[in-house]
Amino acid sequence: MELIGRWLITSYNLIIGSFDTGKENHIARLHGLQPEQLARIGLFYLEEAVLDVLYEVVHSDNDQETWLTTAKISKRLEIPASDTGVGYPLVRYILDKLLSEARVQRRSLDRGGARYRLTKEEREKRCDESRKERQYANCQD
Repeated sequence: MELIGRWLITSYNLIIGSFDTGKENHIARLHGLQPEQLARIGLFYLEEAVLDVLYEVVHSDNDQETWLTTAKISKRLEIPASDTGVGYPLVRYILDKLLSEARVQRRSLDRGGARYRLTKEEREKRCDESRKERQYANCQD
């Protein structure tokens, strides 16, 4: 949850611009955003976080390791499971949205559940971005 808070603050800084780091000033300006704006910012950064986790495993030599379950993604992002016993609904929602946008692939498991990984197009896009930022210089397509 701490990561989500940092993403929201970072996105707020990017959208609104730099601001005084005093807590009172920050809270006052953050509350100047409409709830739907905060929600869109939060969803954007959650999507990016999920894609980043899936991108990190692209460099694995083991094909099985390039497919992650919702639980593994959620644990990596430190997003807790639902108290109602339905697993990880927040990450599942994000994965379903990314699936509908053709940014991730889903592979169903025999015992139920599914694993996810980036589509080839999303991997290539992120690899190009990483090269520009000088990360993963030996990116493989």
